[in-house]
Amino acid sequence: MPTESAAGQAMRQKNQADYDLERAIELFDTALTSKDERVVNALRSLMMIVTLTAPESDETAEHGPLRVMQLEIRELHDRVRKIENIMSRTVRDRDREQLDELKYQAMKMPSGILKSAPSIYDTSITADIDILKKLAGK
Repeated sequence: MPTESAAGQAMRQKNQADYDLERAIELFDTALTSKDERVVNALRSLMMIVTLTAPESDETAEHGPLRVMQLEIRELHDRVRKIENIMSRTVRDRDREQLDELKYQAMKMPSGILKSAPSIYDTSITADIDILKKLAGK
């Protein structure tokens, strides 16, 4: 397991190993999508050799660069999802607070004004905010 965090690794400068890894990924990607029978057979042979010679599942073994990249991508994906959820809740809470404030302001208005407006319960929150802003003169 890598000791450096994914953010720390993302901030470091690229070295020769990074460029070698990028080249290896390009070649492997090309091999995976190749229609050339020789490439397909070589890839199949490589996979068979690795499968036959790989040690039993060893939890203490170091992860290779592709596994580390996969784990970093998964971690970044999880962090983005958490940020999106936080933003969504924040916007929803802000809209709810804004709607409550506008409803309070509308309650302080003379009752005849509200009777001429559409029911605030028949519309979406966004429409409610727009209607109440108009009634409040904002």
